[in-house]
Amino acid sequence: MVLKSGKRIGFNKITLRTFFAITLPLAAQNLITVLVNLVDNIMVGRLGDTAIATVNSANQFFFIYTLFVFGAVSGSGVLMAQFWGKKDMGGIRRTTGLCVWATLTAGLILGVFLFAFPETIMRIFSKDASVIEGGARYIKITAATYPLTALSLSVSATVKNVERVRLPLISSTAAIIINVLFNYLLIFGKFGFPALGVSGAAYATLLARAAECVLIIFLAVTQVDFITKNIKDYFDIPKDFIKKYFKISFPVMFNETLWSIGISLYVAVYARTGLTPEDGTAAVAAANISNIMERLCNVFAFGMAYAVSIIIGKEIGSGRVKRAVYDASQFSVISFLSGIIFGAVMAFAAPFYLRLFALSDAAYIYARNIIFMLSFSLAFRNFTLIAIVGIMRGGGDTLYACILDLGGVWLLGVPCVFIAGILLKLPLEFVFASSLIEEIVKFFLSIRRVKSRKWIHDLVN
Repeated sequence: MVLKSGKRIGFNKITLRTFFAITLPLAAQNLITVLVNLVDNIMVGRLGDTAIATVNSANQFFFIYTLFVFGAVSGSGVLMAQFWGKKDMGGIRRTTGLCVWATLTAGLILGVFLFAFPETIMRIFSKDASVIEGGARYIKITAATYPLTALSLSVSATVKNVERVRLPLISSTAAIIINVLFNYLLIFGKFGFPALGVSGAAYATLLARAAECVLIIFLAVTQVDFITKNIKDYFDIPKDFIKKYFKISFPVMFNETLWSIGISLYVAVYARTGLTPEDGTAAVAAANISNIMERLCNVFAFGMAYAVSIIIGKEIGSGRVKRAVYDASQFSVISFLSGIIFGAVMAFAAPFYLRLFALSDAAYIYARNIIFMLSFSLAFRNFTLIAIVGIMRGGGDTLYACILDLGGVWLLGVPCVFIAGILLKLPLEFVFASSLIEEIVKFFLSIRRVKSRKWIHDLVN
């Protein structure tokens, strides 16, 4: 990029150092999380399609809640990154306090609701009686993880946005070790522990999330000095600040929550494909396993999205708008190219990956075909991810990001999947392919928005 003065700008050493310092630990953290999810599914998958579908269906509300929390911390991150660029630690503390309050309240309410009505929830996502019964037990055990997740993700977001990304990596790694260990002990009944099957996986999840919550709070308090200074900042928050916070954060929370509900409706439709409840169970198992492989090939993109959000926000907060514009264009290109590379890896590795699971023939064929479709769409999905989560949210353009993301799911994705799966009763592969139409539309609209520079909003100066 060449300025009017004739000066050429490009990625400087500081930007690249910051990018990799944030991206690589976050990618590593995400990789570890996905690998644990993979190990979970391999362990549970030894019990068959029904067990995989049970855990996946039972986790749909946790998926929705996690995306709500992600929306809250992403919205908070927009402010935190710009406060970090301005070196306003009080602003970061106030933002953290509001984030914890919002997510913890929702976690407590949802946890109580799920504990009270687990069977009702499971009937939304499955018609298979065995899946409903096992999933209800899983939900009751893991209901306590909702408030724990609120605390751990909110504190993690704070330390990430001040570029202390290794701390969440440490807490996540510890939680993952606990999760895998107790999965092995409690699912299969090793070393004198009872063989609890799917319920064992639920207890392992509860222990792991409790450990992660305690550890990340301990690390933040002991390793990040401004966390414990001026404690009143977390509670004594001016009304105008609260108004600003929710003006920025609410569109992101609303976005992620409704987006995740839309994606969960896809699962509900998949469960109703085929001629029998068992066919739907195979479809849900296949979609879940395919999703894990996509996430495995997408860990770099998710780390990049968070890094781009922090870098863009920090540059705008410190007044370097032209630098932010240039970096946004370069990161957009990198995201698309990385999607092509990892999409090719996904397609090549699919047959080897699927051999890790004890799938029925129907589930294997479903999963193989879905993975190939995902591999071809990954470049478009990567670009959209960086544009929405990284550039638009980092630039404070949360309302447009919300409209784009939700419009894709609710105006295109959900209607297409419903028509294909419920009305036309097409095979799973066609139902899944119909869900990808939104990605192409969002891709072109994201390009247009990034080029327009309308995503730039200075919120702190």
